[in-house]
Formats: sequence, structure tokens, C-alpha cells
Amino acid sequence: MRTQYTTKLTGNGFLELAAKMRSSREPHHNARNARALTILAAVLLLFVFDATATVRYVDLNSPNATRPYTNWTTAATVIQDAVEAAAARDEIVVTNGIYVIGGRALSGTGTSRAEVNKPLTLRSVNNPQFTVINGLGRERC
Repeated sequence: MRTQYTTKLTGNGFLELAAKMRSSREPHHNARNARALTILAAVLLLFVFDATATVRYVDLNSPNATRPYTNWTTAATVIQDAVEAAAARDEIVVTNGIYVIGGRALSGTGTSRAEVNKPLTLRSVNNPQFTVINGLGRERC
């Protein structure tokens, strides 16, 4: 059997995988095709999990900071609050400002302005020259 794979991104963000089998005279192709399909499915699953990540927002001037911080209207005012609300692979977008409050106590080493203890993306909306995490010389950033 020979296998032809096609993928298509649907409107709701999911990736569809289609496999079309064609007959082949070489029997060893079946095992190789099965392995290839398994690897492709695993890679696509990783893509799907990344596609379901939630974006969380941080804004010093947010008038209505409300968990889970999933839009600018309810953005967190402290980066650590958004980190704690986030799940693995989420993205945290921080807007312009100098962030000097909030953080987390570290065992025996003081505090950290933002402790990221899971795999996620933490980024500035307008580049680092406009967004500063400031530990005031006493805290880790």
C-alpha cells in the first residue's frame, strides 16, 4: 500500500488529516507507512494542543483586573497574577509600562518579580524598550 497524506486547517482552528491508501506490490511499505502515519499524528497532536493555548493580558492601568485575564478589559495589573492563571503553553502579553509591584516569594532567596514555573510565552506587546520588569535592585526579574 502507498499512502498519500493531506492536511487542511478548518475554520475553527483544527487541523484535519486525511490518508489515502493505494495498493503497492511491496509489503514492507505497510509497516513503514504505519510508522509514518503514527509520527505524523503525534506531530499534529502537538500542533492542535498549541492551537488551543489561551492568551492572557497584563496592563498596569487595567481598571477591572479579573481572572482569567483573557482580554484587555479584564487584564491583570501584575505579571505574576497572569502567570498563576495561565496553563502550560499559554501566552501572556504585557503592555507598555514599568512593572515594579507583585511577584512571588522564593524559598531562601528573596522574591522574584515574575516567576515563570511552567512552559509558556511571556512577551511585550510593543518590544522590550517599552515594557520593563523592575526588581528595584532587591528582587529577581
